[in-house]
Amino acid sequence: GCVIAACGDGALRTNVDAGVEGHEFCDDGNRADDDACRNDCTLANCGDGVVRVDLQEAEPGYEACDDGDAENANECTNGCTVARCGDGFLRVDLAEGDAGFEACDDGNGDNTDNCLATCEQASCGDGFVHDGEEACDDGDGNDRNACRNNCEVAACGDGVRRQDLGELEAGYEACDDGNQTNTDICTNGCRVARCGDSITRTDIAQGQDGFE
Repeated sequence: GCVIAACGDGALRTNVDAGVEGHEFCDDGNRADDDACRNDCTLANCGDGVVRVDLQEAEPGYEACDDGDAENANECTNGCTVARCGDGFLRVDLAEGDAGFEACDDGNGDNTDNCLATCEQASCGDGFVHDGEEACDDGDGNDRNACRNNCEVAACGDGVRRQDLGELEAGYEACDDGNQTNTDICTNGCRVARCGDSITRTDIAQGQDGFE
């Protein structure tokens, strides 16, 4: 048409090398900046700050977001995907209590390491046994069953009486005073002292009920 070539005229210039003024990587001749060819005749790419809208999610090059920065720790990753718990990138743009806040994000679904699949830091009481750190974790808040609230297995002598077992079941405790004295009201076998148990009580003075 005997007009000077320009970006946006729909004709791709091929006589100018890359890096030289006037070079065009593409030229689709439209004014849409959010398709494969940008309005400055550069190819759209993740990280250019413009979200492409001409592709479906399953197609190569699809962008769910594009914030144009080189930061993976915010709402939009460098792969132009929306940040989510489990993507392996720890968001730092949110405060605790905000929707989407991550205390950790190790990118796996393992609930037995230091970071839960919910992006919360593992802790005693979360209901998951953490390798090498907890003997048990039932997450129920009940300190009087097989797993203590400190994530240790209940045992006779720990000072907390188990109440989840019947008298004839292994591990049953009639009492648990947490001391190593076998001659008081609660024996070291977590049984209430009684006359005939072969252990002489020393915690009662002569003349008092229970003296032996």
